[in-house]
Amino acid sequence: MKQPTKKLLNLGMRFQKARVAYHRAMFNYVREMEPMPPELFWEYLEEFAKGLRSRLAYETGSPVQEAAHNLILEITRKHEGQQLEGWLVAAAFLAQYRKVKNVLNKACNDMPGVGKSDDSYGDWIDALPLAGKQTVLAILDGSLPHYTHVDDAVQSHTPNLHNLIMNGENYIASRFEDKLVEHFVHVASRELTEVS
Repeated sequence: MKQPTKKLLNLGMRFQKARVAYHRAMFNYVREMEPMPPELFWEYLEEFAKGLRSRLAYETGSPVQEAAHNLILEITRKHEGQQLEGWLVAAAFLAQYRKVKNVLNKACNDMPGVGKSDDSYGDWIDALPLAGKQTVLAILDGSLPHYTHVDDAVQSHTPNLHNLIMNGENYIASRFEDKLVEHFVHVASRELTEVS
């Protein structure tokens, strides 16, 4: 069996260190992004939900990661020739998603009927923006004051995502972030190639 050379081992070690440094820097950068305007966010959120609905029909892979990947590609396609600009819009989408999650967390924290553990409550809040603009705004204005009302609204407005939203452990925001950070490598290589 051929053993790797010392040079190859050193390259592997340097690659691992660079990868860790890259992910740390990128996650910090993404988490400092300004959220996109709400009206644009709801449009992109509907595209994301549509992608999730279509991916849930397949039994392989991760529907959330695949829908996130597809949305990022769709956004960057809309900024033809400006890959970095498109990527920044996708990052602003994630920032707004997190902002909506935080507002929902405050609104639902003491909601009667929730009865979920800390983990399952966090999973629910993480997916709840996918219920769509109408349901989210109804929660925030107090029109859906009980967990069962939210459950009914999700079933009524987004039946194909009901189980994912109400009972899932999907890590929506973190999986979207993973895909965003992964996609930046391609954007950066194109940007640097065009500059040089």
